[in-house]
Amino acid sequence: NTLTMFDKLKAQDLEAILYCSMFHIARKAKRHRQLKFNSLILSNFALFSLLNNFDFDGIKNRVNNLQYNTTDLYHVRLLNALTACNLEYSLIYGTISPKDDTVQELNNLVTKFPQSNSADILKLSEIDMGNIVIAIYGNFQTYFQRFFDVNIILNKQSGFDLKILEISELCQWLRDWNEVLEKHNGGILKFHYHFYHIMICRSFLNEFLNEMNDCPSFLNGVIHTMKYHATSLLVEFLKLPPKLIKGAPILTTNELIYTCMTLCDYLYWFDVLERQEILNMCTKVYWHLNTIGETLNEMTENMGKIIKSIIDTT
Repeated sequence: NTLTMFDKLKAQDLEAILYCSMFHIARKAKRHRQLKFNSLILSNFALFSLLNNFDFDGIKNRVNNLQYNTTDLYHVRLLNALTACNLEYSLIYGTISPKDDTVQELNNLVTKFPQSNSADILKLSEIDMGNIVIAIYGNFQTYFQRFFDVNIILNKQSGFDLKILEISELCQWLRDWNEVLEKHNGGILKFHYHFYHIMICRSFLNEFLNEMNDCPSFLNGVIHTMKYHATSLLVEFLKLPPKLIKGAPILTTNELIYTCMTLCDYLYWFDVLERQEILNMCTKVYWHLNTIGETLNEMTENMGKIIKSIIDTT
């Protein structure tokens, strides 16, 4: 019903749609379960509605004139949360949707409010990372060719094969925001940071394997870069307290399963010791979820079942 009430929606309605985009929310019934929402469609709708139903030009003018009020700050924070959510789902669904300069300018307004805090800065860093990865996928073939050429030159200069390759744009993001992440506990953002490395490396393998077969050292570097960030993500996950895992957004749970599946899909690329290490790590994740799920928690139980089936199949 909400999706048919475009003109009547309040900011609180759009915030509710944001939560429906971020979390698994469904009504249970004895005979059937409500279908899951499509998070990309929901976040697209909420972002479009917010920008069209509220006067962000007025907010910008008030902020530039040093007029601050809590309602304006609430609307800017909601815009930033929806922007980050929409960027991330556009990547996961493979629908590249860069945000224009106007939206980015409105996102940055939050730093001008005296009431802004560390959570606002972390949200800006999340938006920045999403924009970086969107830009990489916007012209992926050109990006791959440049990445390939740079690393071939680095291999020649170093005189030995580079095991872990740097995706320079993401490494620069980490350098730019690292102080904020360390100071204000941006653990979930590092989760995204590792995930995007895995996703980009896997995309290289899916789309450009023939080109990489002609350069085994580069191919080996891509495989081991993917493995490094996958195991780093799982290590970060194992550090998370149970209450955060139980209430994790859809995105985080999807990243965890995608990571385990990727490691197992490419298991045959590694030597025997590495294979054992990978399976042990995925098994640790399963048991961690299993322990958390001993009290009734369907989300962790289902995640554990999926990961166990991946391990068993492998």
